[in-house]
Amino acid sequence: MAVATAQQVVDALVRAGRGAAVYRDLPDGLRRAHLYLLFALEELGGRARVTDVAERARVQIPNMTRLLRETDAAGWTDRSPDPDDKRIVLVRLTDEGVACLRRYHWDYLDALGDRLRAQDHPEYDVMIEAIDRAVAAIAEATASVNESEARRAR
Repeated sequence: MAVATAQQVVDALVRAGRGAAVYRDLPDGLRRAHLYLLFALEELGGRARVTDVAERARVQIPNMTRLLRETDAAGWTDRSPDPDDKRIVLVRLTDEGVACLRRYHWDYLDALGDRLRAQDHPEYDVMIEAIDRAVAAIAEATASVNESEARRAR
């Protein structure tokens, strides 16, 4: 097989991203961004600084603040000052947030995992490794191009 062109690799990654974006129907008031926030908070142990949650969820602070207002209002999270440093705000995943994450994220992934295991394609492991290598190569190329552009601008 011929070596894929850079454009073919990028196109395949975009298609993979679109496939991953297919998600179960969510009830009114619950968006995927909320689930990403709840998932990030769970990964951080269920309680973390706002800045850490934003970084883990890859969301800018102003957007994180808006999302937290929404998840607080829904009862999925709550915020409080850090007892050791009142300048720091901690976010906590509530029991309702855990239940929401379980119902709309983990249960979905369990069902998806069942379907994928039933197909038992060894190519999935190869695909994951290839995607990881492609993403790393893209990141390296992007950094190199950005660095070259920055040098030219000086």
